[in-house]
Amino acid sequence: MFKGMRLDITPSIRTIAFLKDVPARAMRAAGKEANWFSLPAGATLFLKGEAADRIYFVLSGSLGAFRDGPNGRTEFVGHIRPGEPVGEMALFLGGIDLDGDGTPDDAPHTSSVYALRDSEIVGFSREGWTKLVKAEPELLEHMIRIILRRLGRQGQRNVSAAPKVFAMVATSPTIDMKLRARALKASLERLGRRAVVVDETEGAEKPASYFDDLELRHDVVILVSTIG
Repeated sequence: MFKGMRLDITPSIRTIAFLKDVPARAMRAAGKEANWFSLPAGATLFLKGEAADRIYFVLSGSLGAFRDGPNGRTEFVGHIRPGEPVGEMALFLGGIDLDGDGTPDDAPHTSSVYALRDSEIVGFSREGWTKLVKAEPELLEHMIRIILRRLGRQGQRNVSAAPKVFAMVATSPTIDMKLRARALKASLERLGRRAVVVDETEGAEKPASYFDDLELRHDVVILVSTIG
């Protein structure tokens, strides 16, 4: 589980719409209990069964939650996109005495979460999150709504989990993959879908926020590679 760096991350926290109404003093106090870190694509944020002692928010990038499905197969639960929390369910279940020894315990995570692409994360300790909630009690109501909404999706087809980013990779230099991608884009737009094509030149060395914006403004993002 990543812990990250302790810096003055108040400006970064302010970009999270979920926390926009928290008073500045409380934000600074909570920031002392928070850590910022980057998570490269494919890296693990936490695994199922690990103790949940923090709540995380995605600043940029995209995370994916996975759980054990029928017959032992791994099942994709959904995306966690910029501004959204992750780890909140286990954090809420923790903080109470679960084993009767008189001390609060951390509940285990029920799913594993990985970075689907390079991401920036901020994590609050239980103490830091408590400070935010005390300063802005409505945060608790907002978080409960998120938890109930996510619980309601279990066992159902999660529309928000549907993929938005697709890669088209040429298997030969003679294949004009850009032309095919533009044709696919035109077909999607005729169906009323907002699509964009990004080739290797356009996407090279771009920060995670660039792709966040593409996903926000389009229904489908098509990444093109001239040859695999």
